[in-house]
Amino acid sequence: MLLNKDMNLWPYGVVNPPLRSKSDNDALWRAFFRGSIPVYASDHAPHEIDEKESENPPPGVPGVQEALPLMLVFVKEGIIRIEDLMTMYAYTPAVITGLKGLKGSLESGAYADFLVVDLGNEVRIKEDMLFYKCEWTIYKRLRAIFPLYVFVRGEALVEDGEVNEDPGFGKYVYSKDFKPFII
Repeated sequence: MLLNKDMNLWPYGVVNPPLRSKSDNDALWRAFFRGSIPVYASDHAPHEIDEKESENPPPGVPGVQEALPLMLVFVKEGIIRIEDLMTMYAYTPAVITGLKGLKGSLESGAYADFLVVDLGNEVRIKEDMLFYKCEWTIYKRLRAIFPLYVFVRGEALVEDGEVNEDPGFGKYVYSKDFKPFII
């Protein structure tokens, strides 16, 4: 939705499916606003720089840290409603994966996963602000609004934009209700 083949992103822009034209981006945005895209998600393929700069670069980009912050700029500009973005980013994925009631909401009994943002805290993305082992991002210099606080299971993992939890805090969440499907 944000990148296209005319942006000269070789070799970092090698992805599957391949980047398309600006008109394809526009069509995706129209589908987004029409409600035809129920989930907003990101690929995350953090290939090392030497891999991406090789003769045959592997497809994929790191993107999990930038996905929501990039879209929050559109919330700030009044293009997207925060409620719609959170439904697409948290609630609907929880429903699809059978985790409704645990993830994707703040209802009683849920895991208390939430974030706090300041829409006035816009920055330009730089590699040194991210926590990727691969040390690069295709979204460098794009506008973003990163969360000030991130809570997982009620614990503050990020406070004032700084990560304060050791690796390994994550927890695998099982879903007995998930029904795999083929698209």
